[in-house]
Amino acid sequence: MRTEARRKYSCGFVLTEQELRRIHDVADQQMKRALPATPYLTEYELKFRNGAIAEPKSLDEVFEAENWGSTAVTRVSISFREQQDQPKTRISVKFSDITEAQDSETIGYSLEGDDRDWVFVASSQLSERITRVDRFNAQKALASPITPLLAAIVFLVAMLSFSNRETDKALHSESAVVRQLQQERDAGVRLDPVDVILRVDESFDGIHVGAGEYIKGLGIPAVAIILIILAAKPMVNYVYPSYNFVWGEYQNEFEKRRGRTRFILVGVLLTVALGILVNLLSKKLGW
Repeated sequence: MRTEARRKYSCGFVLTEQELRRIHDVADQQMKRALPATPYLTEYELKFRNGAIAEPKSLDEVFEAENWGSTAVTRVSISFREQQDQPKTRISVKFSDITEAQDSETIGYSLEGDDRDWVFVASSQLSERITRVDRFNAQKALASPITPLLAAIVFLVAMLSFSNRETDKALHSESAVVRQLQQERDAGVRLDPVDVILRVDESFDGIHVGAGEYIKGLGIPAVAIILIILAAKPMVNYVYPSYNFVWGEYQNEFEKRRGRTRFILVGVLLTVALGILVNLLSKKLGW
């Protein structure tokens, strides 16, 4: 019975030479299983950042590409098909940078064959290998319409926090005036009603926040959020690139970026831990 299996992924990936060879071996072994006595063709295709397309003759030639700068790999396709005009058995696997992806399909594979069990087993094995190279798609997350919404929520929280802080300051000022009046009354001081009203009314002046305070309290968070949004994409793309063909010249660059990212994360965690420890010690010692 004619059976077909297709699967599309929109995730990122870290595709190393070792992992691509394993995926290639899985597909090759399955073709040998499906066609033990029939020859089949294996075809490769590479696309580079400068738009050039190459068709290597072997898997070894795939990894001979420089893979850097304008010749950085943006798409790898491998296909196996029965050697006839209308092949009944075939397997194809593709990895694409988002610039080359169609309908956000960064990873995809398809299988066709007359043996349903063979198609299901081959599909399962390919899926298992792909899960070993996929990674969170940070670029897609940043391009999501949810990102501006989250920024708006953060700004709203900052605005509410600022308003609550100013209100608390005003209420604290009013409470201080009321306590002072009570102390004066308890001490036997004769209070003038008009003076009491004026003093309480003056305490409410703290509730009115000037334009300068609003600009300082809300403008700074707004500018910070805008700068973070503008810097997020290039920064995340540097420390956590979503699409990685890790061989050739790019392999050294990938390892350098990963090392720098780990160093920064360790530094941030140590700084936070040290800050918490200092805060706990200062409270315990009463500093």
